[in-house]
Amino acid sequence: MKNIGIIIQKLKNGGAERAAANLSIDLSEKYNVYLIVFDSTDITYKYAGNLIDLKLPPQKSIFGKLRYMIKRISKVKKIKKQYNLDYCISFLTGANIVNVLSKQKEKAITSERNYMSFFSKGKLDDFIIKYVCKKADKIVSLSKLVKEDLVNYYKVDSKKVIPIYNSCDRERLYLTSDETEKVKASLENNNRYIITMGRLSYQKGQWHLIKAMRLVKEQFPNAKLLILGKGELEDDLKKLTKNMNMENDVQFLGYLKNPHTILEKCEIFVFSSIVEGLGNVLLEALAFNKVIVSTDCLAGPREILAPDSNINARTNKIEYAKYGVLVPAFSKEKLDSNDVYINEEERIMAEAIIKLMQNRQLEEKYERSSEERIKDFSPEVIKKQWFELLQMMEEENKNEEEK
Repeated sequence: MKNIGIIIQKLKNGGAERAAANLSIDLSEKYNVYLIVFDSTDITYKYAGNLIDLKLPPQKSIFGKLRYMIKRISKVKKIKKQYNLDYCISFLTGANIVNVLSKQKEKAITSERNYMSFFSKGKLDDFIIKYVCKKADKIVSLSKLVKEDLVNYYKVDSKKVIPIYNSCDRERLYLTSDETEKVKASLENNNRYIITMGRLSYQKGQWHLIKAMRLVKEQFPNAKLLILGKGELEDDLKKLTKNMNMENDVQFLGYLKNPHTILEKCEIFVFSSIVEGLGNVLLEALAFNKVIVSTDCLAGPREILAPDSNINARTNKIEYAKYGVLVPAFSKEKLDSNDVYINEEERIMAEAIIKLMQNRQLEEKYERSSEERIKDFSPEVIKKQWFELLQMMEEENKNEEEK
């Protein structure tokens, strides 16, 4: 059996972290897997293979970051040699840098999880992405639009970039805990719950949904919004909720280890992101047959909910797509917790939610289509694509040796 390394910073609280853990399970069917983490503290995802903890957690200072980066590269280089790795797959920029700078005879596969040009802070960021992509043997993009961004903005060879979506398996998600069961039991049956999940950060745009909810409440007084997640904007989002007199209508549930059973009590899943790589929580909502309202942001939601459409198209109105409802993406404006004005995009989002809540037949249609669509992201489908990528690289390697 071939030996494969998977590099990720941690196995806690993130879409990339969950994807790395799931990939370790899928690849272990055919390969010896070595899961290399910078810090194994508080692992929240199941994994397979041999766990190797570098014991080099994130650092805050620039000097600390640089010193630990050098140590990680040195340690991973030794691990690659010790376990005779044939391939090494990395997730997220820090791990990608370690992967390519520790590269020896093995094939390095990096994974780009976001629409990177959106997050670029200047020439240094662009240089790092271009350098990593140049040194990698293959790059797995989380969506087709992420690939287009790498090719068009960063001038990466399109032949090197292979789009592979995340897998999503309801059985892996459907884990209960005392914490989530307590929250689930507290939800009142006479209320209509709308839910969103994600880090409370600028990228996720939850303040737009909070504003939209005020209009939803005018039509449905028993509507409640559940917000799952923690993050740097939590205090500001709570302040906005207070300023809009919606403290009794918006519940901040924080980070829950196993939140997905709460989805069963909710009517609509709303995705308010400003930018994404794919939108992993959309897949998780589909896995629980939820009706979805999502911004048509770069990148991912359109590929998931309207796969037969032009992935470069952007809607300026409510679009009833095949597997969910798309609404206009929000602008790049920052959160101002004192600003209670509801803009046009927020009004459209509210209108989409209201129309679904008024039409049970339409909701049922989307619940059925969710059950159909999630099959395209099953572990069987996605791991087959990874196996095909590795087989293709094996054949390319043989051709190079024959030359």
